[in-house]
Amino acid sequence: MRSTTRTRTFLATLGAVAAVAGAAVVGTPAAQAAQAGACDLGPALHTPGKVYNGAAGVLDLPNNDETNGRRIGVYAANDQSTAQTWSFWAYCDGTTAISHGGDGKLVDLDTRSGAVQLWDTPGGWDGLNRPAGDWMPANQKWRLTDEDRGWYLIRNAATGQCLTSAGVAQYTSMTGCNPADPAQRWMA
Repeated sequence: MRSTTRTRTFLATLGAVAAVAGAAVVGTPAAQAAQAGACDLGPALHTPGKVYNGAAGVLDLPNNDETNGRRIGVYAANDQSTAQTWSFWAYCDGTTAISHGGDGKLVDLDTRSGAVQLWDTPGGWDGLNRPAGDWMPANQKWRLTDEDRGWYLIRNAATGQCLTSAGVAQYTSMTGCNPADPAQRWMA
């Protein structure tokens, strides 16, 4: 009878310790984030920098002109050029926004003309910082697919087509995805 009582007391104590430990673990930020769901957290932001093309050059905003509708091109890398600085915002739905400058401007696909351009995001910086990027239309969202040790295809969420370089000093375009095409490979 004594051993049964000791066993029950031991198990009860162990249960109490587990309950306290469980409450402590649930109280940690990581556990709270897991309970809240990944979409309740802000987007992950990749450090701003150049986006290199597999064929030649880097993603470039000509003359660093952030006017809505300004076409995006490829140019030779220039370490002093802010026109070649881009940031990636990774959202919980698997999409990414690509921003330029400080005014909430994004790489945008004009689905009517097919032009790859810079455009305001609805909500500006507040829209960019929403956890799911749900203020942005699909033509401003991209899916990045690692095709070869850090070289990515950048696929538009609205059309499924890939960002493609037409060469240095040319505007980018959208075409059917071909992982073997260096003009469609990008590295940040």
